[in-house]
Amino acid sequence: MEKNSHHHENHTQAGERSPSLTELRRDGTVLIAAYKNLIKSHLKLMGNRLRVNLKTLFISLAIIWFSLILATCVWVSLNVMLSYGLIQIGMHWLLSTVLVLSLNIVGIRYLLKTGVVLFNQSLSQLTSVFDIQ
Repeated sequence: MEKNSHHHENHTQAGERSPSLTELRRDGTVLIAAYKNLIKSHLKLMGNRLRVNLKTLFISLAIIWFSLILATCVWVSLNVMLSYGLIQIGMHWLLSTVLVLSLNIVGIRYLLKTGVVLFNQSLSQLTSVFDIQ
């Protein structure tokens, strides 16, 4: 026992004291409040980032949609001008229509085929990480 009391005296003499229960409770309350504030701040930051990202996404989609509408208008105008030009040089209107539609079908098939090839290449590059050899 003598040894334990001597050991306890050394700790108190070195400037260390054991905290009281009220001090521990107060410090714990302060710590919990600090973590609550930290979590609230992070949630607010995530909410702000989400709001900004959604606005950016909406603006980007609106610009893409507007660009598609403009491209469609230009494409239709080009088809009308091509058909009108073919009719003006003496081609029958039905033959002109079939020729313009055929050119459009060939173009669409080419774009779809190229898109599928590029998609497959991208997919194989993305999944090549998971190949087990």
